Amino acid sequence: ALAYSCNQLQFLNLGWCEGVGDVGVMSLARGCPDLRALDLCGCVLIT
Repeated sequence: ALAYSCNQLQFLNLGWCEGVGDVGVMSLARGCPDLRALDLCGCVLIT
């Protein structure tokens, strides 16, 4: 939902968010073409 409602998002810090996974990151990549920086430090579900 965030990816498609905030399509002009440029910076996002999701560090240490336990529920963030591959599907969510792919949605951000597709839905936020202006995204320049994404912090996923500590997100253990990312492969």
